[in-house]
Amino acid sequence: MIVQVYKKIAVLFIICCVPLSLIGQKSKVENKKVYEVPIGSEGNLIQLVLANSTERDLSNLSVTVEEGPVWFKAQEEEYQIKSIEKEKEVPVTFTFGIIGEVSAGDSAIVHIKAENGSGFSWSKKIRLTAIAPSEFKLMPNYPNPFNPTTTIRYQLPDQMRVKVTIFNVLGRKVATLANEVQKAGQHDLQWNASNMASGLYFYRVVAEGKDQQRIVEQKKMMLVK
Repeated sequence: MIVQVYKKIAVLFIICCVPLSLIGQKSKVENKKVYEVPIGSEGNLIQLVLANSTERDLSNLSVTVEEGPVWFKAQEEEYQIKSIEKEKEVPVTFTFGIIGEVSAGDSAIVHIKAENGSGFSWSKKIRLTAIAPSEFKLMPNYPNPFNPTTTIRYQLPDQMRVKVTIFNVLGRKVATLANEVQKAGQHDLQWNASNMASGLYFYRVVAEGKDQQRIVEQKKMMLVK
């Protein structure tokens, strides 16, 4: 099993051999290796090669991502294989992203299972660890326009003191969503503007690191009631 990381994209390459002894029974393969995947990265790949080493064909296989942490987002959760001839191989690829609120160092298991209607079942557990992004990033809020709540998402490369404030179009502060030290990782904050008038608003994030570096970024959003 090999993992390669290029340009913040992780590729997990796994060869799965299906021996004769697995036909008709379950096999759980524990994997002690930990794969590091950058927070906020998308287009990461889990590449499986299913090798049938039995003396007969395997048909109607369903390969699924059954379990994973909330920050693991698979673009596809199921892959159908019509058949694998004996002593043949079939590739399977799942694309995923590390999205949502997650701190650097958070670790979780992704459970992948293959089975058919004839009693064959195989599963594998892959351990992933989220690693810090390389730089600060403030994403567009979503949804936008919104009514009455929206989510503000940003990434921290290190532990930093963060202040998140909301301003109206006149420059008056109307809300403070955070003013605290936060861990490296991805953070989500919700703003409920149910008591605000429709119009243009700005959200500003000020992040200060241990080296006294100060980052200030601001974006606009539209409240439509």
